[in-house]
Amino acid sequence: MSDLICLPSRPPRGRFSHLAMFRIGSLLFIPAYITVILYRVFANSTDEGNLVLMAALAVSTAVRYCGSTFAYTAVSVLLNYMSPPHVVGIANGIAQSIVSLARFLGPIIGGLLWSTSVQDNPNGYPIGFLVCAGACALAVAHSFFIR
Repeated sequence: MSDLICLPSRPPRGRFSHLAMFRIGSLLFIPAYITVILYRVFANSTDEGNLVLMAALAVSTAVRYCGSTFAYTAVSVLLNYMSPPHVVGIANGIAQSIVSLARFLGPIIGGLLWSTSVQDNPNGYPIGFLVCAGACALAVAHSFFIR
């Protein structure tokens, strides 16, 4: 059997590079989280299915899923591209471990933030959404330091 030499493929550069797609994806999270705060005015305890509210939530969710698709895919490609070939496996293992840790800690921190923000005043519900939007803004800001 002959040895095949696989040259690493380079991610596209230019207007829609993987880094640009990460930024676009992270930027899409911000309006998706912030607009949810505004939907409360459409909620009504007597209305069983508000078409405007449901449509707005569907659009917001679709924008968030687009952001997830763009950002998460771009992170995986960038991680593989930026790692030297001999450490790609280790880098992917560490990255997946960090993702697992975040999926463990995220709901705990989010639940604590939510319960603290609405404990004395139910009008504090936007705090969790603003924190998520702020974290996404930080991700965009930090992406400008990736070379």
